[in-house]
Amino acid sequence: MRIAVLFALILLVGGCGSKKSGDTSSASAPAASTPFSGTFVGDQTGTQDGVNFSKGIKFVLSQAGNAVTGTWISGTGGSGTLQGTAVEATVSDLKIVEVDTLCPGTMTGTMTIVGKDIAARFTGTLPKCGLVVAAVVASKS
Repeated sequence: MRIAVLFALILLVGGCGSKKSGDTSSASAPAASTPFSGTFVGDQTGTQDGVNFSKGIKFVLSQAGNAVTGTWISGTGGSGTLQGTAVEATVSDLKIVEVDTLCPGTMTGTMTIVGKDIAARFTGTLPKCGLVVAAVVASKS
């Protein structure tokens, strides 16, 4: 179910940039708001070294202009930081650093936002824990 929600969010983002007839606004104009700012709580699913996992996750994000930064903590105690550059509703250069002493390392991916929901996908090989492939769906709380 969570994967279906993630794909639905990604599909919705794909249609967000279309102009309506008579719309004179520029599609590349910077957004005046900061949609990636706030606390987002949801679920993370994926695999770690080939083993499936599912756990809660919380992101605390800030957006200043196009720069998105923040912290995260998982329901099992993993934590770290993240950063990237927002272009409209997408952060395509997402860098997630896990500072947990059991599995430190860096992962990369993307994050999109639709309304109050974010969807993220990231992957990376953590030296002590192997390949991590994960997806997150979270809502602004």
